[in-house]
Amino acid sequence: MKKSTVAAWFVTIYLIVYTSFCFYNVFPDAQLIMFAISPLLVITMVIMVLKEKNITVTEFKEGQEWGYQDK
Repeated sequence: MKKSTVAAWFVTIYLIVYTSFCFYNVFPDAQLIMFAISPLLVITMVIMVLKEKNITVTEFKEGQEWGYQDK
């Protein structure tokens, strides 16, 4: 599994846990710490996804202006 995929799953689960803590109003000290850390995690995840080099990109054919890579 790619590092960027693991990072995306980790940050998603982290934010779900944070939202659950806020919704049920439990562990207020943990909520503050998690809130402070969350921007760093999201920024790190975005950088990891953008720097991913293992993606194959095909060149467009002559006269083709756009296309989908998922076919």
